[in-house]
Amino acid sequence: MTDLHEQLARLYDVQQLDAKALSIHRHTRSVPQEIQKLDSALDTFQQAVEAKKTEISEAEKTQRSIQGEIEQLDEKRNKLTMQMRSVKTNKEYEALDKEIEFLDQKEAELEDHTLGLLERIDQLKVELDETSEQLKIQKTEQKSRKKAYELEKAELTKSIKAMGKQRKILCQDLDRQIFDQYQLWMKRRQDTYLAPIIDGACGSCQMKLPPQLAGEIPRRQEIMRCPVCRKVLFSTQEINDEKE
Repeated sequence: MTDLHEQLARLYDVQQLDAKALSIHRHTRSVPQEIQKLDSALDTFQQAVEAKKTEISEAEKTQRSIQGEIEQLDEKRNKLTMQMRSVKTNKEYEALDKEIEFLDQKEAELEDHTLGLLERIDQLKVELDETSEQLKIQKTEQKSRKKAYELEKAELTKSIKAMGKQRKILCQDLDRQIFDQYQLWMKRRQDTYLAPIIDGACGSCQMKLPPQLAGEIPRRQEIMRCPVCRKVLFSTQEINDEKE
């Protein structure tokens, strides 16, 4: 293949394959990031569940400790009540009565605290159930999306391999100098090298070309570039001719 326009038409097909492959590579690189986001969200729910469990455990521990204090107060009250039966003076009786009154007040405060803890524990258990359910849903969603990602990645890998074979065939008859220029451009700029002429304008930067330049391109056997974006210009008729 020696005709420049046929070369450009063939190179354009290579460029289309490379652009698609690059898009696929970028997408597949983003997949681990998406999975990482899922893992992070799952960790957040897991930490929330563990935090609720810890808070419930601490509240129940405090409640048991207070209950132990109440039992000690009850035991002490019973002893004081027994002592009241054997006192001989009003002064001794009144002293014991005041002590029992203090114990009753202390126990009432502890019972109020216990009641508040029990209400908090009940609320925490409700929140734990809700968070655990959210965690379960998140795990299911994560498993499903990971599987979908893996399937998609496998399909995209197949596509990349198929395009690689097709690209190899297309490159066989390309002029080495033109192909080297293309690859150097792609390596440096990570952008398209060829720009089709569309309605008299550069198909890349949309710059309207001088009519004389646009008309000369299909007839001249030399590389001509867009004055603005510097991409190699070619007529779309070249692609149609190549396919025919």
